Amino acid sequence: MQGPADTRMYPAEREDPLVRRSEIIISSVLRGGVILSAIVIAIGVAAYVFSGSSTLRYPHGLRYPDTIPTLWFGLTHGDPLAIIALGLIILLATPVLRVAVSVVAFAAVRDLLYVAITLLVLFILISSFLLGLGGG
Repeated sequence: MQGPADTRMYPAEREDPLVRRSEIIISSVLRGGVILSAIVIAIGVAAYVFSGSSTLRYPHGLRYPDTIPTLWFGLTHGDPLAIIALGLIILLATPVLRVAVSVVAFAAVRDLLYVAITLLVLFILISSFLLGLGGG
């Protein structure tokens, strides 16, 4: 009978310090990204509450940032909505960064199959973001 701490399934992976270190780095990236995005969003919400509302006018008459350049415009003018949008972008970028870190981790242990699979996933993620920039 196998218990929950059974090491017969993957004994080499459980003992490899490089694999364990990679797992810790990946979990730290995920945790850090979520915490950072929550802090940035909280700052933006607090700024919005204390300022009353966003009065900044963006190019083309918009009242909120809808592209990276307008986000930068809003951030440089201290717009609370731009700060909130930055927090959301950080939150969206966190899993992408996790996949990129996984590529490095798999390469470090010389697992070429998983390097290839993870690179494909990274390509699909980045492509979907870039293709989504067209709006619509």
